[in-house]
Amino acid sequence: PPTSVARSDRSDVMSLVVMLAAVLLVQEVGGIRYGATAPVLSHEGSTANSGGTNTVTDTPPAPLAPLAPLHFVDTEMWLGAEYTPAAAPANGLFWQWYDRFVPGIKRELPAAARVLKLTTIRVFLHSMVFATNSTKLILDMHSFLAIAAESNISVGFVFFGDCFNHQGASVTVPCTPVKGVHNGCWMASPQDNERGGGYDAFKPYVTDIITEFKSDPRVLWWEIFNEPKLSPWSLGLRDAGYRWAKAVHPTAPVLACWDDNNDTDIVDHHDYGTSFNSSWLAALYVDPTKGAVVTEAGSRWFQPEPVGGINTEQVDQGSPLTVLNFLQQLRVLKNAGKVPFVPGAMVCWELMVGNSNTRWHWGSAAGSDEPAIPWDAWIFPDGTPISHTEAAAFRRYATGVDEFIAFQDFLPDAVVDGDVYHAIDAGRSYTLPGRATEGTERSAPAVIGDALVEASIWADGSGDGVISLALRAGNFTPARPTPPARPCTTGIVFNSSDIPGTDGYRNFDLGKTTADPAIACAAACCAWDGCGSWIFRPLAAEDSDHNCSYSNGTRLCCWLKREDGAQRTHRPGATAGTVSRPAIPLPGTYVGYEVAIDARSNKTLSLYRHTVAGDSRTLGVFDLTTIENGLVLDAWNMLRVLLVGGEITVWFNPSFPETGFVGNISDAERIPKPLPPRLKVVDPEPAPPGLVVVSAGRSPTRVDYISVLPPSVVS
Repeated sequence: PPTSVARSDRSDVMSLVVMLAAVLLVQEVGGIRYGATAPVLSHEGSTANSGGTNTVTDTPPAPLAPLAPLHFVDTEMWLGAEYTPAAAPANGLFWQWYDRFVPGIKRELPAAARVLKLTTIRVFLHSMVFATNSTKLILDMHSFLAIAAESNISVGFVFFGDCFNHQGASVTVPCTPVKGVHNGCWMASPQDNERGGGYDAFKPYVTDIITEFKSDPRVLWWEIFNEPKLSPWSLGLRDAGYRWAKAVHPTAPVLACWDDNNDTDIVDHHDYGTSFNSSWLAALYVDPTKGAVVTEAGSRWFQPEPVGGINTEQVDQGSPLTVLNFLQQLRVLKNAGKVPFVPGAMVCWELMVGNSNTRWHWGSAAGSDEPAIPWDAWIFPDGTPISHTEAAAFRRYATGVDEFIAFQDFLPDAVVDGDVYHAIDAGRSYTLPGRATEGTERSAPAVIGDALVEASIWADGSGDGVISLALRAGNFTPARPTPPARPCTTGIVFNSSDIPGTDGYRNFDLGKTTADPAIACAAACCAWDGCGSWIFRPLAAEDSDHNCSYSNGTRLCCWLKREDGAQRTHRPGATAGTVSRPAIPLPGTYVGYEVAIDARSNKTLSLYRHTVAGDSRTLGVFDLTTIENGLVLDAWNMLRVLLVGGEITVWFNPSFPETGFVGNISDAERIPKPLPPRLKVVDPEPAPPGLVVVSAGRSPTRVDYISVLPPSVVS
């Protein structure tokens, strides 16, 4: 049968006792205490020892003895994300233009409270804004806290940070984001040109602000330094800032990265991987007397468009669901007395999809297309969540109220490493179960009428690439129980021929194999289920194409194409060929609605109505090539369908520009438009309630999660 596949090669699960014992190990770095598991990867795509261009080398005084923390702080309900207004291109520098962003803030924070039921946001300040007009900044912080409090949101403020640009910040000219560049307008605080005069110049920045709000219950914490470089200057400023803050005696705790150190009241962890058992646990429970909070917790999958026609490797960094599942498992362990507390978490980095450009991965190139699914953030500017499933799961964790009619994320009820998806073989189907009833191990299939159905699905580039979502399905007859094998055979070989097409092709150096070039190239095409044809030819001196470059020694290169070879062009010296595979029967028959995605030939999104009489009506077709992020092959895509009576609305891969925002600070004056659906139709004879079934066509597919929610979540 279809199986749930763990996205991790790790098979051993270290016991909790061993892990908690291991985390007692510490190392001394510059006289400052660190947990043995120093951060491996930060949100900014760097190790703790890199990032920025800090050229200042003045040596700080040796750190004094550790200051005692206030007391253990229970952070379990510190739940939220980092917040920068969607229209703002920069993090802490947005305060310089605060008045322009107030309308957006008043729109976005209530939306976040409604969509997520979050309790907390993490907000960056900037030393240059304070130096320009400290009185105005403090007044604006009062205003901001009042707006947040109206939605019952508390705030944690961050003073300093070493990430990204160490020069180029301006308080007179707003930064203009570059499409595709993650956090390109993020300016380190302080900038390198502010670092030449020692630490005391920054003391008023910390002490004046904390003094103003020292007993303000709306402030949840003060964070001195975000992701400092492990350099004497940055660690010295962190230590000085912590002591300045503690001298004010604020009621809120004082934090600083990385993890556990002498300059933090609470362990301050960042993690963007899914090594929950082998890494997260060690960092979080290194000092149970302090407690812990994950001020940066996870992102989604990094799934770039194939650049120049080569399939870039996917980097799975989970999704908010993996982090929420981990936290929920910690609650179970806490109730069993196996862990002392559950940490709070700022999940998926950022609250808003916006001009910070963190919807792209930190490794994305300038000019990249809009992502199919944003890498970071929770909510588009119009208030629509990136994923209603993720939002409902967050609400469930935060409030204990479960709104799901049906939900599968395929994650285990245990603290383990890795993410999990559900694999559906070619020609097979997966029927969504309903919620299990008490005392039963398995639940009956979910039956839906009016509902919002959402799934994250993998568009496989092989075979026909068809994915089918059956809704209100009745009289479902499954396909044959075992799909046939798909032997691959070499077809016709064409001399002096090339096969055009750049849609996700692959190539490799034939000089690394001793086999006959035609046999080796054809065998590689058969090994990749997405390949329909192959070409090999010698390279000229000027040729360079990804894995084949004359200057790097390639003399003979093989290209694997998705195209079937029906179209060819004349090319002396090139040899082309095709391969063939037997067709696999499509999934079974049923009555009801079908949303079909053709990922290969037409790249269309179609809506059909199947009837008892056995006929089908096409209710609508949308050309996915007309949208920038379209459909991404060999990657995750978002499908969402709202059914209310006979009205059916379909969304697919909604994107930031569709809200009407243009990608710079002028968006502060814009009212975002609702994200448009791809299809919206009315069936005069609505289908009765029925099943939810995902089916693969002549190639396999995957489901990361699928859910059914009440239609009211859309309003």
